[in-house]
Amino acid sequence: MPAVTEDEKPFAIPDSWEWVRLGEISNIGSAKSYSPYDIKQDIHILELADIESDTGKIINYKVTKDKPKSNKYGYNKGQILFSKLRPYLKKNLIAPDNGYCTSELIPFNGINCENKFLLNVINSRYVQSIISQETSGVNLPRFNPNKMRLLLIPLPSFNEQRRIADKIDELFELVDQIEVSQNRYDDLQKALQKKVLELAMKGKLVNQDPTDETASELLKQIQAEKAELVKAKKIKKQATLPAVTEDEKPFDIPDSWEWVRLGNLGVWQAGATPSRKKIIYIMKMVVFHG
Repeated sequence: MPAVTEDEKPFAIPDSWEWVRLGEISNIGSAKSYSPYDIKQDIHILELADIESDTGKIINYKVTKDKPKSNKYGYNKGQILFSKLRPYLKKNLIAPDNGYCTSELIPFNGINCENKFLLNVINSRYVQSIISQETSGVNLPRFNPNKMRLLLIPLPSFNEQRRIADKIDELFELVDQIEVSQNRYDDLQKALQKKVLELAMKGKLVNQDPTDETASELLKQIQAEKAELVKAKKIKKQATLPAVTEDEKPFDIPDSWEWVRLGNLGVWQAGATPSRKKIIYIMKMVVFHG
């Protein structure tokens, strides 16, 4: 592998760490390929569709009895499985068991390195930005495994790799807990809003003040005001709406409230587009909301 030059080093690392190429500390590129005739039946073959984006979680373990139609890689429990097809989806993971996988997944091991640490480095924004620049192809973008071997990796001691990997697991678990709590909060917030509106509509949200005027008195005032507007020709006389029947009332309300039709509470009439010939609209003296 070519030596790491000072110009290549993207950021500062602790003095006890070293910049190395992934190919120097792993066996990437040495995965064994199996023909369809070599693969046993009734075994699960891991496909990219079986893996969740970003998390790398396996979401499908369906076993098929059909022989695969193409060569597959064999992998062992604990190996890194790197997705070279559409790598931006980050369908990378640590193999949970032995098996076979699509050739779009590259199985490899770190050499005297903690695989979980290397996986976290590969999924980091630093490495992902390099991969995105070097990925080729339009419809099926892929990252060349040979370029993967050239990737610069910040390498601490083996013990520190383990401590870092364990700490990342701990923090990611905390993030998952926060996400679950956030979802529960969102559900509770929606339920609370619904309940508050329900109580408000039934007159149970606040205490009733016996000194308040009744809704029937308010209706008389509304009708009187609308009659005055009609008389002044500010609004057109509207058709009388049908009375509210007992069968229509969906729930009980306080005695001082009334069930009314929305049309009885306001002025309802068709609008019109303002003429653009009028200067008040041309000069933006009146705001026009389209």
